[in-house]
Amino acid sequence: MGPDDTEQDVIDSSSNVLGETSFQTFHTQEGFSILMNLINSGSDKLSTISIKTSNNDTLSITEFLDSIQDLIIK
Repeated sequence: MGPDDTEQDVIDSSSNVLGETSFQTFHTQEGFSILMNLINSGSDKLSTISIKTSNNDTLSITEFLDSIQDLIIK
């Protein structure tokens, strides 16, 4: 989520969804590609992004990437 995004924006737009986990696999969606592009480009927008889980927990980008590091990424 960006600084101006609401939870409803995330629900309404697949570009904000990173993916979902099942059976030790993280199935990426459009938002994951966007996040990776921002990371690879060193975008200044990274400091404004927060990640909400399905449990309504808020993660930093580092915490999110740490949480999926042992999963198969598809």
